[in-house]
Amino acid sequence: MPRRKKPRYRLGSDERRTVKRMASAIQRFVLWTAEAGYHENRLNRKLARHLSNAIPNLQLVSNQIAVTEFAGEEYRPEYFIRGAGEYPLCCFECKKLPRRKSKKNFMTALSQALLYSALYKWVFLVFYDFSPRRIYSAAFGPGNKFESGFARFLRENHNIKIISIPARAN
Repeated sequence: MPRRKKPRYRLGSDERRTVKRMASAIQRFVLWTAEAGYHENRLNRKLARHLSNAIPNLQLVSNQIAVTEFAGEEYRPEYFIRGAGEYPLCCFECKKLPRRKSKKNFMTALSQALLYSALYKWVFLVFYDFSPRRIYSAAFGPGNKFESGFARFLRENHNIKIISIPARAN
């Protein structure tokens, strides 16, 4: 008996190129340890400026965001890009992982990204890693079989790209 086909929102070649450019631009984003006290919204605005400068003609939208509803609650990502098709191209869920509450924030961001993957073609899950010894950036880096496998599973099955940005010393 053949497997049932799973409906997926396909990325066109132009959209795939845009997603790749955004991923590499996010990975080049610089975060400083002095920004540990900043509110998450301030870091989100800094990331939006960085992306707008890195990718010309990028239309990052922070208002009129497509809402994902689950169990009577509404969930909205920080930013999204409309794209050319019927479904929105991608969204950004960003979370600050401070010295404390990093586990809680990680779990919250992960669950929100899973919800967004039902509506958007692609989801960028961005972590601002201020945790001790930058454990999340190290975990999703090379050499960690379990965490890398988990990130690959999310990327291949749910179109969620995890990018952890470690804070650098000033």
